[in-house]
Amino acid sequence: MSKATKAMAVAMTAAMAAGSLAGCGGVSMDKYASTVVATYGDEDIYLDEANFFLRYQQWTQEAMYWDMITAYTGYTDLWTYPSGDGEKTMGDDLKERVMAQLLQTRILIDHASDYSVELTDEDRDLVAEAVNAVRTNFADEFFNYTNPSDEDLTTWFEQNALASKVWQAVKDAADVTVSDEECQEFTLEYVLVPFPSEDSSDTEETTAADAEDGDSTPALEGEDLANEVLSRLQAGEDFSDFADELGVSSTTNSYLKNATDNTTDLFLRGVTMATGDIEMFESPDNGWYVVKCVSDLDEEATEKQRQTAMDEKKDEAFNEVYTGWAEAAPEFKVEDCWNNLSLGGEKIYVAQTTTASEETSASDSDTETTAAEESAASDTEETAAEDTTAAEETTAETSAEESSSAQG
Repeated sequence: MSKATKAMAVAMTAAMAAGSLAGCGGVSMDKYASTVVATYGDEDIYLDEANFFLRYQQWTQEAMYWDMITAYTGYTDLWTYPSGDGEKTMGDDLKERVMAQLLQTRILIDHASDYSVELTDEDRDLVAEAVNAVRTNFADEFFNYTNPSDEDLTTWFEQNALASKVWQAVKDAADVTVSDEECQEFTLEYVLVPFPSEDSSDTEETTAADAEDGDSTPALEGEDLANEVLSRLQAGEDFSDFADELGVSSTTNSYLKNATDNTTDLFLRGVTMATGDIEMFESPDNGWYVVKCVSDLDEEATEKQRQTAMDEKKDEAFNEVYTGWAEAAPEFKVEDCWNNLSLGGEKIYVAQTTTASEETSASDSDTETTAAEESAASDTEETAAEDTTAAEETTAETSAEESSSAQG
């Protein structure tokens, strides 16, 4: 999930655990559209909307993770698997994130007019495509758990798309700058030759004996191998010229020059190198590094880091604005019918099947169908902003206080 949604889920933990939840009891699905699951000020939020986003995410996450979790963890149910620090289950976490999404969306929409944000015809066309993707790319069994009308889906997706545009507008309006010191990067290409293992002496003796018999050339390792790599580089060869011959593989990475928290041997040596420099040194914890400085000021990597730093500052600026919105937002209350809505116990995901006329093998069908459903999930999230990006953890704390006081 996005960091923002995860943060808002933290807020919802407090909201849903506050204890003064109104009762709506067990409800049949045909009553979801008239059953209030939460309130945001004077607005009623109905169970059909919350249930759709719950089942939508349940379905797509089961497609991706159920088999892996049940195969390798000993758990027979994805939704009982511990989440995060283990204090709650994956099921609890998902339900909290859905409620966080509903709250986020409404707070952001409240401020759409502040930034003259509205949906365009193109936005609505993309929403229509997302609605169609839900209908065409999910197996029929999905609609046993949620069955909203196209009109409802359009409304919900348009709300989320508008909320996403507000989030982007706030970030775009942020006046932030990034200094050169915050983004300058250098790039290294290197080979790490590990220390010989304890068993390597036996192998070395065997290889040497074979060499004496004319069977092979002794394989280099350890410091001898590192020295050979160094010699080749100093002679003007590239790493790729001898990689196969010597059995080595180089790595190329870029590093922020001003990363004062980076205390690795490679960084501390590399940051002092000039473009074209070649060095070999021993790292007590790793082995021998043979390093070439590709660029002591990599313009492409620097520009990429500048954009990353800019985005981070815009996120911080957004959080400051959003914190104020969350503090002033209407009360948000969750009804206990949300707690009564079950999640887990059995897998609901079923791969969509194809007809014989499609001339697709069964195995290909499962693969293609799963991909289609995951693609639909991605399309819907991007088009309709299902996973609405909002505030980071500072905002979550504020929202938690607001939600808790609303329920208390």
